[in-house]
Amino acid sequence: MVVVFTDVVCGWSTVALHRFYQARERLGLTDVVRVDHQLFLLEDVNQFPIPKRYLDSEIPVVGSLAPDFGWKPWQGDASTWPITSLLANEAVHAAKRQSTQAAERLDMALRHAFFTDSRPIALLHEIVDVAGGCDDVDEDALRRDLDEGAARGEMMRNYRGNVDDVQGSPHFFLADGSDVHNPGIELHWEGDPGAGFPVVDSDDPSAFDALVQRAAQMNPA
Repeated sequence: MVVVFTDVVCGWSTVALHRFYQARERLGLTDVVRVDHQLFLLEDVNQFPIPKRYLDSEIPVVGSLAPDFGWKPWQGDASTWPITSLLANEAVHAAKRQSTQAAERLDMALRHAFFTDSRPIALLHEIVDVAGGCDDVDEDALRRDLDEGAARGEMMRNYRGNVDDVQGSPHFFLADGSDVHNPGIELHWEGDPGAGFPVVDSDDPSAFDALVQRAAQMNPA
């Protein structure tokens, strides 16, 4: 098991998870290494809503790192832009009550809904509709858990309890006590965030092969 602190609307964590799953599949370790999703709530850390101008500047950069993900700039009306990711993140944690596989599937499906399909994933009915298209996810159980807030308390306790130890989204923690923030990528911002743009200084996708293999050694089949 690999613990990953992320936010579903973070482009960098979307690249990381996309690469992680590709490496895991390529190495034949999908059933050996699973992801335990934990929350790093960017809107709470930053104390402002999901900033469209930030993501508009990031998408061309993250898109070049994983073009097969299918990134698109926001295609919907500006009024439908989701200013919060809290409920979408909660849905991933509610799915985790069903299985780690369900959480993995829904997390990635919500990322596609946001980054490629321009869907307003702040809305309950949108989240449930996305879940309906996911293998391994019980849509009715998910809706019930979201209605009842079944996953919210534990999710927020884990977030509050670990936020000071997490460098950002994504941050991977392995069973041997090692950890790595944004594997394989070094970057900096030119200009002020939101007004400038990110620049990738180095990128090593093979970092994910090493990460998956190290995790697998701690989780023998």
